[in-house]
Amino acid sequence: MLVRIIPICILILCSCSSLAEAGMPSASIDLTEIAQLRLQSISFFLLLFLLSAWGLKKLWNMLARDFPKLPVITFKTALAGTFLWGLMFLFVLTMISGARELLTPGAWEKDGRTYRLTDSESEQETKAAAEALLKERRSKLAELRSALFMHVATHDGNYPAKIED
Repeated sequence: MLVRIIPICILILCSCSSLAEAGMPSASIDLTEIAQLRLQSISFFLLLFLLSAWGLKKLWNMLARDFPKLPVITFKTALAGTFLWGLMFLFVLTMISGARELLTPGAWEKDGRTYRLTDSESEQETKAAAEALLKERRSKLAELRSALFMHVATHDGNYPAKIED
């Protein structure tokens, strides 16, 4: 009974205490805005990591109740499993990005934190070829138009009945 009362009393005393100033400057740490954002990101990541490990432990132990061959795991084991799954996903995603670079060498350039496709000469050549093809199509359509008008003029205003005409 005494073992439970002491921590409860300490908790009540610590939560009810007010700020005590003794003439010394505050020892609080003033972080820059970037450092605060980094600290928030790291703490959020750690919270999600610990929650994932806790969820893995709960789910695994629920399955262990239904399947007696499965061992019951501890939180430490769940942390290790979550860490290994994270490493596996990191490895797989690294392999995917490496395969992207191998399949299209030199096609990606770093743009800040991400990558984007480079503007290569082949794209410029492709655009030039597309423009040339468009000009050729327009000239062929103009030629067809004039041929149709010639046919209409020589055949009493009638268009050809078949493509062969």
